[in-house]
Amino acid sequence: MRIFVLFIMIILFFGCVSETKEQEVEKKSEPSKEPTKKPEPTSQPPAKVPDPSPTPQPIKTKPTAEPPPAKQDTTLKKSSINRDIKVDIIVDTDSFSPSDSELNEFFRVTNNILVDKADVEMKLMKTRRVSYSGIKNSIIISRTIVTNDILKKIYESEDPPEFFIFLRYESEDPPEFFIFLRADDTSATYGGYAIGIDLAGSCNRYRDPQGDKKNRVYGGLMDWKHMYSSCGYDSSDPKNPVHISNMSIDGECRNRRGTACIFREDFGYYMCNDNESLNSFYAKDRYNFLAASTVHELMHHFGEHGNYDHFGTEKCSEIMGGTSYDDDTLNTFQKNAGICPKLFEVFKASYQEC
Repeated sequence: MRIFVLFIMIILFFGCVSETKEQEVEKKSEPSKEPTKKPEPTSQPPAKVPDPSPTPQPIKTKPTAEPPPAKQDTTLKKSSINRDIKVDIIVDTDSFSPSDSELNEFFRVTNNILVDKADVEMKLMKTRRVSYSGIKNSIIISRTIVTNDILKKIYESEDPPEFFIFLRYESEDPPEFFIFLRADDTSATYGGYAIGIDLAGSCNRYRDPQGDKKNRVYGGLMDWKHMYSSCGYDSSDPKNPVHISNMSIDGECRNRRGTACIFREDFGYYMCNDNESLNSFYAKDRYNFLAASTVHELMHHFGEHGNYDHFGTEKCSEIMGGTSYDDDTLNTFQKNAGICPKLFEVFKASYQEC
């Protein structure tokens, strides 16, 4: 009996202990009702864990077309004193066939050089395209009716561009300066030369300083295709030079024989490949050389010393009084159109209203 009672008591004891443990387990499994504490911020933000599968960056593709070139300067400079010179451009179609846009750009650059040096702008009156040979043939036909002694003398010359110009303007108002684009032996050799005619009844506001003439029409006969700093050419026929060498020959590149040649696509010919040439004013723009040469020939009409009116000569240095105009660097020479700067002053001062 005692043993049975003891057995019952043991069973009851272990049953209570088991129930207590189950209650504790149930309490632990309940969610806490206390608010969760946020972690205190640190002085540095936690490092970002890299995305195990980041979105790939888009691939940059090259454009199918090249970006447009830098905008070209199209400035047409104006005189600050509102002064101009009336200009015609005459193209001998036997020699050249420049487009209208090419002629306009050449005129713009020429105008800007004259404005920079003399503060006189160019006023384009007419652009003419004519056949020199056609007009010359008409001269031959009309030879018997030429009675003017001056015109007869002009006609008797081998190649009379002055007579050609006279026939252009004998029945209409002439300009004050004409640019005649034509290739003859002289222009093809030197790039251009000054010509002019006297026309009765005409009036040029820029008086001839040698004779104080007001009926003088100034001109420059220019080679449209004349090359600056050409390299490797056989120029025995100056109108049709032929490239025969990759090195300079026959006094090219300022008499530096053996200078390498480089083809300038923007100019269309081979040029001396040296820093002095390539960095010069004439090499900066396709039209700088021709434009400066045209201004050069206009200024020759206002000089009295011929070749000694050129920039850097002793006569020029004497006239300029030993000023900075005596600088003989290539760029200074070119920016003065190769002419003594005094002539720009003479030209400007020659102006008189008609």
